[in-house]
Amino acid sequence: MKDGGQQDLKKINSVLLVALFVIILCFSVISVFLTFFILDAYQSFEINDMTSRMNHFSENLNNSFRNIERTVYDYSVWDDMALFSEGKYNDFPEHGLSSESFQAMDIDIVGIFDTYGHSLFLEDYSVQKSGRYLYRPELETYFNTSCPLYDPELEESGNMHHLVFHTKNLSGILVSNQITYHSKPKQGSGHVVLGRYFNQTYLNELSVFLNQPVQLVDVSETESIFSKSTILNGQPSIAVHIENESTISGYLRVIDPISLEYTTFKITYPRSIYQEGFSALSSYLLLIIGLMGVFVVLTVLGIRYYFRHADSSAKLAKERDYSYQKIIEEIEDAYFKTTPEGRIQFVSPSTAKMLGYSDASELVGRYIFEMYQNPDDRNKLSMLLFSKEELRDQPVVLKRKDGSLIFISANVHLIYDEHHNVIGIEGIAHDNTDNLLIKKATQENESFYRLIFESANIGLFQTNSQGGVLLVNPALASMLGYISPEEMREEITDLVQDLHLDPDEYAMLVNLLNIHGEVRNMEFSLKKADGTPIWLNCNVVAIKDIYEKTATYFGTAIDISEKKIIELELIESRQKFQSLFYFSPVAIIVYTNRGEMVDLNSTAISLFGLSEHSIPESYPPFYLEYLTSSQTEDLEAGKVVSMDIKMDFSLLRSKFEVPATITGIGYFNMIITPVPNKESGEGWLFVLITDITKRKIAEIARNIAIGRLKEAEKIASLGHWDLDHRTNSLYWSESVYQIFEKSPFDFTPSYSSFLSLVHPGDRTMVDNAFWSHVHNHEPFDVVHRILLSDNRIKYVREVSKTDYYPDGTPQKSVGIIHDITSIKFSELALRESELKYRQMFANVSLGLVLFEFTPEGIPGIIIDANPKAEEMIHKSLNEILEMKGEIRSFIPFCDTIHISDLKVSSSDICAFESDLNRDDNKNLIVHVIMDIYRLADKVVGLAIIEDITEKRHYEEERVNLIAQIEKNLAELAILNDGIRNPLTIITMVANELENETLFSVLHQVQIIDELVSQLDKRWLESDKILRYLQKYHNVHYKKDIER
Repeated sequence: MKDGGQQDLKKINSVLLVALFVIILCFSVISVFLTFFILDAYQSFEINDMTSRMNHFSENLNNSFRNIERTVYDYSVWDDMALFSEGKYNDFPEHGLSSESFQAMDIDIVGIFDTYGHSLFLEDYSVQKSGRYLYRPELETYFNTSCPLYDPELEESGNMHHLVFHTKNLSGILVSNQITYHSKPKQGSGHVVLGRYFNQTYLNELSVFLNQPVQLVDVSETESIFSKSTILNGQPSIAVHIENESTISGYLRVIDPISLEYTTFKITYPRSIYQEGFSALSSYLLLIIGLMGVFVVLTVLGIRYYFRHADSSAKLAKERDYSYQKIIEEIEDAYFKTTPEGRIQFVSPSTAKMLGYSDASELVGRYIFEMYQNPDDRNKLSMLLFSKEELRDQPVVLKRKDGSLIFISANVHLIYDEHHNVIGIEGIAHDNTDNLLIKKATQENESFYRLIFESANIGLFQTNSQGGVLLVNPALASMLGYISPEEMREEITDLVQDLHLDPDEYAMLVNLLNIHGEVRNMEFSLKKADGTPIWLNCNVVAIKDIYEKTATYFGTAIDISEKKIIELELIESRQKFQSLFYFSPVAIIVYTNRGEMVDLNSTAISLFGLSEHSIPESYPPFYLEYLTSSQTEDLEAGKVVSMDIKMDFSLLRSKFEVPATITGIGYFNMIITPVPNKESGEGWLFVLITDITKRKIAEIARNIAIGRLKEAEKIASLGHWDLDHRTNSLYWSESVYQIFEKSPFDFTPSYSSFLSLVHPGDRTMVDNAFWSHVHNHEPFDVVHRILLSDNRIKYVREVSKTDYYPDGTPQKSVGIIHDITSIKFSELALRESELKYRQMFANVSLGLVLFEFTPEGIPGIIIDANPKAEEMIHKSLNEILEMKGEIRSFIPFCDTIHISDLKVSSSDICAFESDLNRDDNKNLIVHVIMDIYRLADKVVGLAIIEDITEKRHYEEERVNLIAQIEKNLAELAILNDGIRNPLTIITMVANELENETLFSVLHQVQIIDELVSQLDKRWLESDKILRYLQKYHNVHYKKDIER
């Protein structure tokens, strides 16, 4: 049974061995194929794993970019930092940016640009020369590309972006973002650019996450690795290349958009999985070729190893899960896991503690958005998370259980299943509340001290040990005459030279600071920006570095110029007081309260002399003789006593020694001023004696002059007044009361009462004219009416002058008032007379022409003419005035008519006849009588023109008739003589004749005598006509034949 069993067992074993061999053989064959397949799969897995690693590296690279972006964003949004506060930190940008802070963050490149792309600040910390950091010119194109001009109409113009550059063996990252900085008095916008080079430090940071070094390779090494399409595409690309059996390399290439060159990163990993598979393949081949038992053993061992490895993996997984849970329980940051809808599935204890809950179970099952302080954040954050799949450092404000707020920054990502479906949300949150409060408190403290620094009314400054100005506040800049602290820092490079400090004083200050570390209340004399001197009281403290060397000086400065001026004025006042005391024109004598003389000036000596028996040396003092009892009491009470005294030096000479030059009676004003002495308690008496003899004489003369002035004003009906604008009081002289017929006992003058006396028709005019004179400085000279109490009207003329205070406000107006009623009535009578003259001038039947004489004395331009003259000249007065016609063009004057030919008197008269020229060729014969009036500034003439044209025709006719009459008379005379002479002879002969013939002859004689008598009658009539013509027409006829 046993053997059979053993045989059976052997058979079974043989079968099993055969079966096992066949199985092993088949398994070996299958294993060979599987090994090759697995090796290929391993290789694909390695490639995919390497691709995943490179994707992870690309993600880490982007994360590093985001870190720089976050740094840029933090700097750009923190408006109070010195980096972007031109208006608040006065040393922007030269001294406001700390290179140490950027180098501490491994920032290599810093650039600040304004809205128009102009650089405000550029530094490259990898290039240092002469103590300064210079930027590389080859990066200028990248700066301009990194900070495009800001367009307010395009929102995307202000977004943050970055670019990778690769040029001239330089490669790195530039990140830019829009900033807003303050620049007094405006707000500026621009961009800030921060960058890092792909140096070894940066590559080492990237290697931390990969456990393998990252290298930069030349593009020529990767030409065969990357396809041409990838190169032409111009996008970042990843490639994996198997170097050999032991190493595999991953390549990440990023294009430079400016130079179109590539930056290629290389990471090399060992092919551990492939080597393990290759070793397994070799083992399988050896097992197939070698002993099957070894293969079985190896297979068993492999199976055992598999289960053992599975158990250890499970154990390790359990241990890791325990560690993971332990970490979650002990982590200070909050851990949470929710469904895609936001329902909480699990939270760490720290999450419950952070939100104010006693146990994490209170939060499980609740929706996380219920704790959002702003409900609108739910949709916004959900959309943002599902679009980006993860959120890093996302700020969120939550509500605690007690209602208080907590500020957190969360890192959240989505959880996917094998089908890439979202099955949950997982994240970690950090409580930033304390940090924000500290940051806020820091900002408030910084703002507070900045406010103190900028608004302090004393000067604050900070300088370096070489004397260069680092910091000044506006008060010190204004104190030294600069517009702003920036201007002061720019212009002052050397304190001693630029501020005109005394080099010895400055050296002493530095020496004291080096010895004692501080100097207090040290006074300096220096000059402002405009050259004016100024005194400062300074307190300076030396600030030392860790090596106990003086690094900077900080101090305060107070303007003590006024104090210095007062001290100088005090010294000057003392000197002036001594000069005034000893050389004052007023005699000054100083006594003690006991009456002992202490001192006296030169005027007192010259007035009273200087000897033991002089008036000042007398005891008791001489002034006691002039004091009344009340004045003595006032003096003892410490009051000042003033009086006018009369000193008869003839009488005083009998008691005191008086200089011989002082004689007669003198009038003096004596002022006694008690001055207490707080130290000794005794005090002094200052006796001031002023010679007022001349003033007394002047007062007498003034009283006489005032009396004469009153008399003159009364005679001239003239008065004066004085208006004080501050008190609104009006003073009238006695004559003003007389003009207004008021009594000073029952009438108080004021401006309003004065206006009430002005005639209602002139009241507004007078008031407007006076205040226009006062406020606009216009002259005040008006004539107006006043209405008396009995309704009589007077005419007055007022003239005023106003004095003003320095600020332009009126101080006092003085003026005169003149009663011109009689003059006004005379003017009215004169106007009435002038009106009558005008009427007579216009209505007279003769032509009247008024004209001026030229400076040479020749009759010139017509200035007036009456209607009759216009009719004679045949032109209107306007036509004559427009053509500036001269009287000579109408009436030709005789050449002898000249002013110099006439007698010199106030009025000259000449007469002549002339022709009057008219434009209608109808010339007239006129008789002109010309009056000449010699005025103060010119000579005028009045031509009285009479038209004698018809009269001249009548005269010519009369002359002709008279000539005919004269002819007839001559003939009658001849005939009369011819008849009478024979008749006489006949009569004489007839007397001798006889009587008979006598009667006939006499009869004939009688007949002839009757004829002669008739002729005589006609002669007499003709003689009467001649006498009439001679008397009334100035026609003269001299008879040649006497009757």
